[in-house]
Amino acid sequence: MLRLNEDKEKLYEYVSSHREELDQMDRVEMAAAFAMLGEQKRLKKLVGQQKKSGEEIGMCKAIDDLILDGEKRGEERGEKRGREQGERIGEKRGEKRGQERLARLIVVLSENHRDDLIIKAASDSALRRKLFREYNI
Repeated sequence: MLRLNEDKEKLYEYVSSHREELDQMDRVEMAAAFAMLGEQKRLKKLVGQQKKSGEEIGMCKAIDDLILDGEKRGEERGEKRGREQGERIGEKRGEKRGQERLARLIVVLSENHRDDLIIKAASDSALRRKLFREYNI
């Protein structure tokens, strides 16, 4: 199992094919195996859950739970990264729309001979919002 610890798929295949032997492990053997696999924290969590529920947890069930926990954490990280990426793309699109609105406002102000407001609108966001509403931009 130690040789396979870096490759979770191979570890899971090993566990699946050696279920009977692994389920025969006692608590001390199981704790030692998890310690060598670097999974002490999650083992403690599983053992705590076992004590609360009163069910006996086998090595295979523990590894299955660890794999599911890892998959869940991976999915959560992926979803978080997706949201962050979507927000970045949305901000970029929002910046572009904002630039387009400002350009349109400049053209409208120039066409209406309101050149005095162009520089003010570019530097004053409150005035710019007011002018966007006034000119339906």
